[in-house]
Formats: sequence, C-alpha cells, structure tokens
Amino acid sequence: PIPCVPWQSQTSGHVRSNRRNCWLCIWELYCQLGGDRWSLSAILTASMFAAPFCVTFSVINTMAIYYNSTSALPFKTIMSLILLTGFVTVPLTMLGGRLGFKHAPPMNAPCKTNKIVRFIPEAPWYHKTSVHFLAAGFLPFYSDLH
Repeated sequence: PIPCVPWQSQTSGHVRSNRRNCWLCIWELYCQLGGDRWSLSAILTASMFAAPFCVTFSVINTMAIYYNSTSALPFKTIMSLILLTGFVTVPLTMLGGRLGFKHAPPMNAPCKTNKIVRFIPEAPWYHKTSVHFLAAGFLPFYSDLH
C-alpha cells in the first residue's frame, strides 16, 4: 500500500488530537499499516502533486507565449519555481517520509479487531460506482431546471 495523498504532505494540515501537530502523520500511518517502501512512497507523493501542475502550467504558458500574451511568465520565473519545487518541496517530503518511517509508534487500534473473516453481502445496484457517476453528472443540470 502506497499512500498517494499529496495534499496532506504538502500543506501540513493533518492534526492528531493527542499528539503534536505533525506533518509526518501520513508516513507514520503508512509504517503502522505495514508499509516498508517509504522512499518510493515519498517520491510518488511529491511527484503526484507537482507533475500534473507542471504539465497544465506548461500548456497554458506555451499557449500564452504563442499568442504573445502579457500573462506569459518569463523564463527566470519558471526556473525559480522549478528550483523551489526541487530543492524545498521534494527534500522536505523525503525528510518527512524518513522521520515518519523511523519514529512511527506501534499501531494502537481504538477498538478490538477480530481475525475471523466476515461475509460482506453484495451491494444493491444503486450503490454501484457507475450509478454514482451518472447521478453526479446529472445533478448540476437537474438543479438548473428547478
């Protein structure tokens, strides 16, 4: 299991109630749940936020340059953003992954868990993912009608 939760590691927003405000809680949880490839997980976490953002930014900025727009960012600004990501965000994410992996406390489940596997019944048709996608797609248009 690899946690691909870039917004938690990037914004430092996860707070534990009985401990410190920790930006490495996601890595502690990863270790507690049996994960052992923290470095791959940290690299994926850092890149899954930056890669789509960079691709989108590149396309929009290229179109702005092509149309001679004044909103196109200059090359120096683009390089400073890339260096900032490469030398600040990625190392801090790797540091958080390493610290969370090394200093993770043992898993303390809040309730008793059973080792016996229970039968989970089949979900009704209206709980299927495809029905939810259709409902979510029609909902904005339905609200316009009323």
